[in-house]
Amino acid sequence: MKKIYIGIICASLMLIVSNIAQAAEGDVWITPTTQEIGANTNFDIDVHINTGGKNLGAFNIYLDFDADKVTIDTTQGSDGISKTATTTNYSVLANPNDISNNHYRFAGIHQEGIGGNDVHVVTIHAKTTANFTDSVTITPRISELSNELGHALNSGNMTYTTIINPQTQGLLYRFWSKKNKSHFYTANKEEKNYIIAHYDEYTWKYEGVANDVFTTQVSNSTPVYRFWSKKNKGHFYTASEEEKNYVINHYDDYVWKYEGIAYYAYSTQQSNTKPVYRFWSKKNRHHFYTASEDEKNYVISHYDDYVWKYEGMAWYVME
Repeated sequence: MKKIYIGIICASLMLIVSNIAQAAEGDVWITPTTQEIGANTNFDIDVHINTGGKNLGAFNIYLDFDADKVTIDTTQGSDGISKTATTTNYSVLANPNDISNNHYRFAGIHQEGIGGNDVHVVTIHAKTTANFTDSVTITPRISELSNELGHALNSGNMTYTTIINPQTQGLLYRFWSKKNKSHFYTANKEEKNYIIAHYDEYTWKYEGVANDVFTTQVSNSTPVYRFWSKKNKGHFYTASEEEKNYVINHYDDYVWKYEGIAYYAYSTQQSNTKPVYRFWSKKNRHHFYTASEDEKNYVISHYDDYVWKYEGMAWYVME
């Protein structure tokens, strides 16, 4: 198989909830866009608004999140929020009573207002819960956004932030073997380093990080099982328990030897996840997996089914 061009997916500015850069009036976004935070740990997030150059008179915003994983630390600031330099003269209030209902509401009002492409309205003081083990998204939702005259500002993009527990989040490393015409994937950093140190690029060429995975099982995740074929000189991965058992029961170890759990992923679509696509090559007797929409489309459009046949979505990983 020729080296596949990996493109960068361009996100549409028309998305209602996205993780793209702010660009227009009414956009509301949270920074940082991602943080690695352990369980029972304090962290801050900043909420920004693009007023399109108009003066911001009032805002009423909700933050939606899973209250089993993250909460607002109401002991900091005023009920969990602190004013910023751009909102010093605003009257800003928060309603912490709804935190247990998976959202938190805060609002501000000013007769004159201030406007611009980046109005940092508040800093939210949050905390992960003791049972936070995987990841959680915090998403803004607008109830009101108006100028100093009370006229509504245009609705824009909502940009969420993702909090990840680094103890469970890992990287999936990808190799290509020109010799065997197959890809290899591992979430084990030591295994990755061993292959780089002991094999030349003709046998296993390191291609970088394929996507994020879970190294331990988290809520709603499932194991991704790994097989090795001495006969075909390649690996096979599946998140299907039935498929795993079928391969074990119908093939001897020379054809497909079960090597255990490679990592963990989602078997169904979850919030802020993307699919991993699966191909089969009858020509090379190997499977190929990619989480890149561009790469999937490139393979489909440039190779016939005998070389790489598209088999659909294999599992889901975090965006």
